[in-house]
Amino acid sequence: MSASRALLTHAWQMIIAKPSVTLRLVLVPWAISTIALLGFNYAEYGYLAGDIFYDPDAPLPEDNINFLWYFASFIISILGWIWLAVGWHRYVLEGEEPSGWLPRLDGRRIARYLGKAILTGLPVVPILIVALIVAVGSGGDEFFGANPENAFTRSRLLFGFIVGALVSYVTFRFGPVLPAAAMDQPMKLGDAWRLTAPLAGVLVNLAIITSLLYLPFSSIADAFAQSNLLYLVFTAASDVVSLLTLSIFTVLYGHLVQGREVSNLTSPIRHKR
Repeated sequence: MSASRALLTHAWQMIIAKPSVTLRLVLVPWAISTIALLGFNYAEYGYLAGDIFYDPDAPLPEDNINFLWYFASFIISILGWIWLAVGWHRYVLEGEEPSGWLPRLDGRRIARYLGKAILTGLPVVPILIVALIVAVGSGGDEFFGANPENAFTRSRLLFGFIVGALVSYVTFRFGPVLPAAAMDQPMKLGDAWRLTAPLAGVLVNLAIITSLLYLPFSSIADAFAQSNLLYLVFTAASDVVSLLTLSIFTVLYGHLVQGREVSNLTSPIRHKR
């Protein structure tokens, strides 16, 4: 557990080491992504965040769905986070700081990162399919929290924790692929899996920790979704955990590929091309 704590602490220190730089890297891409996500919800439901999420008898305004807005909001939300991620990896690993409030926007790197992110997400699809089957069989919308009172039920929290930990572990094992894309050093999924094998036990502990950190904030955000302001506050809190996850990917790459030292971790193992 000490090694997991050391890696987590190192990743967190990267975030707070230079708060002004972190804000300049994160704030604008995060705001764009969040606004786009609210637009995504509005395009589908006619609300930014509101009662329709929690009224099972309320008809969905299907006739009013703007599919162009729906698709564009979804894509912009994803691209906003990828813009943030690429900037973050390059800042930590290369010391590439933004000159103003906008991190460098490199379309080529963003496109490559998007492709690698999709590939990295494929191994977790079976986990999510099984989770969906279990959730639907256990009550469907009610289990997912269609009523805010269900946001903190023990079964939902336990289920979310288990699924979150499994997904986190798999993504941590493949995680170095993402900073590698940002660093213009493409890496295969199999290479990343072998590269992180010596830290498998450490990453199990880390997956448990990050799942425990993320779940309360996401559940609170669901519970307060009737209030746009509170919804945004707790969504932002969960996004801090997402930034911590990005930082962990970066530290893993720096440790295992670039040979950077992290106290209480095993000796670095350089990636063999």
